Amino acid sequence: MTTAEDRAWKEARFEEIVGSDSVRARIRAHVSQMAEPGDPPVAVSDVVAARNYLRRCLDNMSVNELAGKSDDEIASLWARGAIGAARYRARHRPARRQHGREQEGKG
Repeated sequence: MTTAEDRAWKEARFEEIVGSDSVRARIRAHVSQMAEPGDPPVAVSDVVAARNYLRRCLDNMSVNELAGKSDDEIASLWARGAIGAARYRARHRPARRQHGREQEGKG
């Protein structure tokens, strides 16, 4: 395959993975195995955010390496990215402003 064909094949494989119910079902199992104590829970938005991480992982693989990866191995990579996204979200969550009764006596 040429470089353009490689890229097209990888893009098609990525779209196939992202649309796969079996891969997405396995992500939760991997998250529960890989998460460390104290990690924030992984939200659906974290899984979606981790698609960029997954894409970079797949881009860095050769076509032969990617072709040899099972759905379970792909789900494991995606889960690692989702855990990272959840950690990032937890660290960079904006502070909540206090409203209501705590502010009533101030003025």
